[in-house]
Amino acid sequence: MLEVHAPHEPVHSWTDAFIHIAIIVVGLLIAVGLDEAVEYIHHLHQLHVLEEDLRQETLINRDRGQFNLAYIDRDMYWLLELPQTGGRRGGGRRQEPVCLPCSTPRNFPGDPNHTDRRLQAVTVWNTAQENAQIELLPTFDAQMYTTFYRVNDLYSDNFTALTVDWRKLTGFEFQFRR
Repeated sequence: MLEVHAPHEPVHSWTDAFIHIAIIVVGLLIAVGLDEAVEYIHHLHQLHVLEEDLRQETLINRDRGQFNLAYIDRDMYWLLELPQTGGRRGGGRRQEPVCLPCSTPRNFPGDPNHTDRRLQAVTVWNTAQENAQIELLPTFDAQMYTTFYRVNDLYSDNFTALTVDWRKLTGFEFQFRR
């Protein structure tokens, strides 16, 4: 709290009064300026931490996305190969039905701390939105991350739906396997 003290000597002229007022104004400007400088430095530190956390989260999402796309590519290759094999494999009389590939990734290379690799990381983004730290980002960066996480949400929703459908198909195939 700022305190303004009365002058120690009596004021005898307008010049003395303006000098005292100027001293008070300069003191207040210095105090407010220092407070704003400290606040600016604090926000700058928060911005750097947020940018680094978002960068780390983006790298995790990139790795998870590449991992997921490899599984989707494998499954699409299997589906494209299916019409050529006629749903059967083996060249003899007794042909075995083609089994669906395993749809759930078991291990994620280089990331032993997470068990579900299909979902994208959004913790930093969600926390920054809840704490209104997004306002610290430059406008272009905020728009870029907003677009990235919207696409990320669409991807996660579609991948989750794909996984559910794939599990239903696997269950159907298992139920009617000979």
